Amino acid sequence: MSVKPVTVNISIDSSGVSRAGFGTLLYLSQTAGWTERVRSYSKSSGVLADFPIATAPENLVANAHFGQNPHPTKMKIGRCALAHTKVITIKVLTAVDNHDYTVVVYGTGVTTTTCTYTSDGTCLVAEVSAGLKALIDLVVGSNFGCVDNAVDTLTNTASAAGNWFEVEVAQGNLTELEYYQTHVDAGVATDLAAILNEDNDFYFVYSAFNSNAVATAIATWCEANGKVYIGDLAETEAFTTAAGNSDTADDLATASRANTACLIHPWLHEMPGAAWVGDVAWKAAGLENWANRTISGVSAVAYTDTQIANILARNASFYTTINSRSRTWKGQTAEGGGGGWLDIRRGVDALRNAIVLAVDAITSGEDKLGFDDEGGAALESSIRGILIEFASPARRVLRDDGNLTVSVPLVADLPDTSIEARNWTGITFGGNLVGAVNEVNPINGTLAVAS
Repeated sequence: MSVKPVTVNISIDSSGVSRAGFGTLLYLSQTAGWTERVRSYSKSSGVLADFPIATAPENLVANAHFGQNPHPTKMKIGRCALAHTKVITIKVLTAVDNHDYTVVVYGTGVTTTTCTYTSDGTCLVAEVSAGLKALIDLVVGSNFGCVDNAVDTLTNTASAAGNWFEVEVAQGNLTELEYYQTHVDAGVATDLAAILNEDNDFYFVYSAFNSNAVATAIATWCEANGKVYIGDLAETEAFTTAAGNSDTADDLATASRANTACLIHPWLHEMPGAAWVGDVAWKAAGLENWANRTISGVSAVAYTDTQIANILARNASFYTTINSRSRTWKGQTAEGGGGGWLDIRRGVDALRNAIVLAVDAITSGEDKLGFDDEGGAALESSIRGILIEFASPARRVLRDDGNLTVSVPLVADLPDTSIEARNWTGITFGGNLVGAVNEVNPINGTLAVAS
């Protein structure tokens, strides 16, 4: 059996990472050529040295992450041995006469190209898809192939496993062209397990290959391993259709993934999730709010009120302009509900980790911790000290409201089996979490005219 000297279970009632590691992003590289599973970087130039093509996703991620000011001191890149073969589907939904249909192509070693097809006065969806295909086929350095089904759909498939590219829909066509990734999962959970075995000191997991299958697999793994998946999703159905449509964000919300935060954004070459983490995660867990953040290098998306409601119904977040300022909204996890906030998730995970480290420290010291009530008092003091720290102004995970509790059973109340096994069971603690203010609405005032 596995040995677990300290196990801390925390549940949120809504009625072995280092402390620094809770700000560390791990990007899952499909093309890393080194033998180790993980490399750490403190600046973008180090990533460019290992991935010399400037348009490689590793560089775009690093630029987005380190482009925030301030930003975390490091990020990591994990090597995936089981590379995905990316597939992006573009479907023409509506035919509009004398209208521009635009997609923009990006990729590793690909010349960024804007492809605009202008329809005629008797437009058919098949004409639009054929026109866009003809333009996509002309992209210089293309690392994927485009197939037109001669009806309404373009299937863009990487020429080799690991090739990264994007075919992004322009703002003016977000309701006329449908986008989604459809590649199969090549085994991302296997890669993550191997990465974790070599280096556990990261918290956020990020990928540029986010089909439904891959995103679901990453989210499931993160839930089981105490990490958080930041899922950049460009699927247009996430905002053009009501919840219940089984798009990726909808599926993750249905599964109530507490360790997943979906960021709906149509222009993934900006690596908005990596920038989001860079903008926020340099703060100690508990001090941050993931909403109302203005992120450098990420374009605000003009969503309608209905589209915003569709995103929020999926327990997802987005980046738009509110009150003349570009900002993130709302900083949820896919779990939703009272505990479904990214700052709460990170704070709880950091608290759990801190208790594990504190208890481990006193049980593995030079002198043994006696299995007696004096030892129990030491355990109680250690745990209470962590709770007090996390209720301090320097952390703000817990409320300093007099409701922090720790209960350590007396030795006389423990079963013989526990004493014989040297396992102090029955320890409990509690407290109230501190949320964040996202909005103040409404504010009501009464004004009188002076007589």
